[in-house]
Amino acid sequence: MAISGDDVSLERVIAIIEDFTFEEGSDTNVRITSQDQVLELLLPFGWHTRMFIQEMNKASHGVFKHSPTGAGPSQFQWLSKYRPKAPQPLCAPGKGQACQTPAHKGIDIDRISTTKKARNSATDGKIKDTEDQANHHRHINDNTENNADRQGKVKVEARNDMVRSSSHTVSNKAQILAMPQFGLRDNIIKCELLKREETYTYIRNFRFFIGTYNVNGQCPKDSLQPWLSFGTDPPDVYCVGFQELDLSKEAFFFNDTPREQEWSKAVSEALHPGAKYAMVKLIRLVGIMLIFYVRKEHAEYISDVEVESVGTGIMGRMGNKGAVAIRFSFHNSTICVVNSHLAAHIEEFERRNQDYKDICTRLLFRQQDPMSPPLPIMKHSVVLWLGDLNYRISDLEVERVKQLIKDKDFQTLYKYDQLRRQIEEKAVFEGFTEGEITFQPTYKYDTGSDQWDTR
Repeated sequence: MAISGDDVSLERVIAIIEDFTFEEGSDTNVRITSQDQVLELLLPFGWHTRMFIQEMNKASHGVFKHSPTGAGPSQFQWLSKYRPKAPQPLCAPGKGQACQTPAHKGIDIDRISTTKKARNSATDGKIKDTEDQANHHRHINDNTENNADRQGKVKVEARNDMVRSSSHTVSNKAQILAMPQFGLRDNIIKCELLKREETYTYIRNFRFFIGTYNVNGQCPKDSLQPWLSFGTDPPDVYCVGFQELDLSKEAFFFNDTPREQEWSKAVSEALHPGAKYAMVKLIRLVGIMLIFYVRKEHAEYISDVEVESVGTGIMGRMGNKGAVAIRFSFHNSTICVVNSHLAAHIEEFERRNQDYKDICTRLLFRQQDPMSPPLPIMKHSVVLWLGDLNYRISDLEVERVKQLIKDKDFQTLYKYDQLRRQIEEKAVFEGFTEGEITFQPTYKYDTGSDQWDTR
């Protein structure tokens, strides 16, 4: 149904001028102030709200950037016809009579709710293993309260977008700090915590084994130990993905297959003997499976484990293609591991690009707080992506490809890799880092052998 001009009415116009402020509170509360007008809004979650907030921040920053030095405040006389009329006295003033007018000039009392209590939590941010976090919270709270007493004008500061709720624009910092009932104190605390993160956190490295195997519907015939137990140092975490676990109709229509137990057992028996491991989670969508193991001494630091899957196969929804994912918190870092199987055939690279975009858009994790919006893949500290991506070597004759493989000239082959070209064009996997290619193409081997496509 189309929306026409008759469906929209203009109740109020607020000018973006020199004293304009746009502040974000907790969740999606915002306050807009301009001259004598104040408007507080509670906005719904969604991309419409984010776009509105971003545009308001851009507009308010632009005012201070482009306002000429020494110029008087803009009058915007043309807005007078849109502003609400001044409130009339409730009685005609006269001798011995008391008249009343609304106490809040320019504020629509029926539409505004005031938050009277400020939360004193200092959460969010990329905080790692903390030791003296409580002491720093107290120290920063004291500094914030002292800042509230400072007088005078303060220059507009550019807020770091890494803390979502701190991206408000202020024209008078002392004025903003004096309003703790709107949650702005929390915003400043979060900003200060982020700036000083290095003083109360430390970084520790962990070893992740990330492996992917398209088993072509076969059951395990040989031990996986040469693959999973490679090297002398045992990994801290295993994330092992499979594709085409079962190609039968039963697996496709009923999502039931004995291959799940067979391959999970094969993985369990082949983990590195130098450490003891616990299986944290297993998720499967038709033939796409992901298994997550962690060393037992690290298990207590794993939390907030969630799994999700999305199909991108037949009709763009079926599970013969798609992805499964596991997200979790490890110490104070959030990690998401995705195992995907994208569209096949050499000419279908654009379909593979679309599969990737669909997975990023549709695969959403629920959060423990029911009021929080679903969490997408890219909203994690670390994203690890594995699988049968199905990008091929193109623009080379088959015999030329085989000769380059025989010569182990993988760098020349890599120049003709479809995935590399799509990444360079920023069509997919923007921001990801791919490991160095030191092995020959994995497609296609003769079944049950180490011979590379003798057909």
